[in-house]
Amino acid sequence: MIQDGKGNVTITNDGATILKQMPVLHPAARMLVELSKAQDIEAGHGTTSAVIIREILQREMNYLTKTSVYNCMSLSANSAL
Repeated sequence: MIQDGKGNVTITNDGATILKQMPVLHPAARMLVELSKAQDIEAGHGTTSAVIIREILQREMNYLTKTSVYNCMSLSANSAL
């Protein structure tokens, strides 16, 4: 359920509708909204799934950057150059 500044209420479980009505200022968050819109245009559904998958990928990336596994891979790649 979303209430805008004018008091209009929208009840939906559609991720695209929710993201369209949210005021988003952060550049990374705006990219996520654009991802959702593109998914909605191309497939007509799956916007919530796209957002969740992106969040999981971000979480895994953060984990890898904090582990020595990523650091070893990064060092190997740099030494190959």
